[in-house]
Amino acid sequence: MKGTVSKYLNVRVGAPDINADCYQYLAPGSIIEVEDRLYDGKDFRGNSKWYKDKYNNFYWSGGVKLNEKPVFSSSKLDADIDSASLQWWHKNYDIDKIWLIWSLGLGA
Repeated sequence: MKGTVSKYLNVRVGAPDINADCYQYLAPGSIIEVEDRLYDGKDFRGNSKWYKDKYNNFYWSGGVKLNEKPVFSSSKLDADIDSASLQWWHKNYDIDKIWLIWSLGLGA
C-alpha cells in the first residue's frame, strides 16, 4: 500500500520505536510502500501506531497519509475494543470499525 509522507519522518530500523536506529529521514511529499496493517509501538505525540515496509523499516503513522485505508482485522487493533460492551446497533452500523479509523486519525 502506498502512502505519502506528510511531515519530516525518520525511518526506524527493526522496531516501531522512536529510539530505534535511524539511518535516514524522509521529506514531506515522499512516497513510501508499506504493509496494509498497523503495528503497536512506542508512543510519540499520543500516537503509538506504526507502518512497516518489506525491509523491516518502521514509519510513525502520524507522519504518513495513506492512499488507501489499512486492514484492521490482521492487527492487534481488533482487541482494543471490548466487544462485550457493544450494543446491537454498534455492530449493525460498524461503529467499532468507524471508531478505530477516526480515533487513530486515519479518517478523510
